[in-house]
Amino acid sequence: MKKTTATSPLLWLGLLAVGPATILFVYFAHAQNWVVVSKAPNEVYALCILPLALLVFLARARHEHNVLYGLLAGFALAAWLREWHFAWTHHGIYLMLALLIFLGWWWRERLLVQIRDGNLLAWLSNTMLVYFLGVLVARRVFRELLPNEEAINTPLEEFMENMAHSLLLLTALLATPWMRPADGSAQGQAERDAPTAER
Repeated sequence: MKKTTATSPLLWLGLLAVGPATILFVYFAHAQNWVVVSKAPNEVYALCILPLALLVFLARARHEHNVLYGLLAGFALAAWLREWHFAWTHHGIYLMLALLIFLGWWWRERLLVQIRDGNLLAWLSNTMLVYFLGVLVARRVFRELLPNEEAINTPLEEFMENMAHSLLLLTALLATPWMRPADGSAQGQAERDAPTAER
C-alpha cells in the first residue's frame, strides 16, 4: 500500500490559521465599513468562484482518472446550486451530498489511495474545516463567545463561506501536481500490477 507522503508543518499551520484570521479580518473590515464583507458582493463572488472550482476538478478528474476530484467536482456543484437560494436547491443539496457520500463509500478503496498525498490531505481537511466553521457561524453557535455577534453574524457567515470556496478552488489548483493518471486509478492500478520486467 502506498504510504502517505509527507507535508510541511508550515502548510498545516498556515491553513489552520485561515479560520481565525477570517474572523479577525471580518471584525476589522466591519468596523471600517468595508464593502468587501457585505452580503451582496459576497453572494456574487460565490456564484463566480464555485464554477471555476467545478471546472478545474472536472478537468483533473478526467485527465488524471481521479475519483476524488470527480467527487469534489460534485461537491462544488452542490455548493454552487445552494448559492442560488431557490427552495429546490436548498433541499436538493442534501440529496446531492447523500449521493456523494454513497459514491465515496462505493469507491472507498480508490479514495484511500488517492487521499494519501500529504499536501492534498492538508488542503482538503482545512477546506472542510472552514466550511464547518461557516456552518457553525450560520447556526450562531458562537453567539456567547464572539463580541457583538449579532451585528457581525451575517458578514462573518458570508465571508467565511467564501473563504471556504476559495480554499476549494486552491485545492483544485495547488494541492497536487498536474500529472498522469493517479495511483488510485484503473491505469495506475494496472501499472502497479504489471511485472517489473514489462515496466
